Amino acid sequence: MSLPTSHTVHPERLGAVDLRRQADYFSNDFITPHLLDAIPAVLMILNAQRQIVYANRTLFELTGGDDPSPLNGLRPGEALHCVHARQVPAGCGAAEHCQACGILAAVLDSQADGRKTSDCRITRHRNGLAEALDLRVEAIPLTYGGESFTLFSMVDISHEKRRQALERLFFHDILNLAGGIRGFAEILPGSPP
Repeated sequence: MSLPTSHTVHPERLGAVDLRRQADYFSNDFITPHLLDAIPAVLMILNAQRQIVYANRTLFELTGGDDPSPLNGLRPGEALHCVHARQVPAGCGAAEHCQACGILAAVLDSQADGRKTSDCRITRHRNGLAEALDLRVEAIPLTYGGESFTLFSMVDISHEKRRQALERLFFHDILNLAGGIRGFAEILPGSPP
């Protein structure tokens, strides 16, 4: 999967003052953080440069922290510690592997065409070990304060992927067994009793 040429990947990032102003849109209201933190899926609000301006508590738990401030200004792959996010100085979305990333594609597609959903796998470093995350991501464009944002959610679908792999393995084994029984059944009528 490669990104359509009509997409603009913003390698630039907003400065600290503009980033803080955008983050304040979503954190100053009393009810907004409480509602978003109650959602069990990872939820982020990204600016036009794909930087995190708000993240719910579920992302902090996934990344091993409990303080939201280190995540502000990061891109999703950087927050998740994707192995490709730090390969180039521009960060998440700029490496060669990023061109096939479901996260980047969903965000850019939603900015251009509206709500987008995709499945993706991220390999990340966590506690010195490589770990794969199978995710279903959804990106929805959002305009607030005259600025464009993306409401971005992620759900772990590793259990679905494991089930699909087990089903394929099980059906493969059943087909092999059935093929063996069929072979024996075909030679039985011609053999002596």
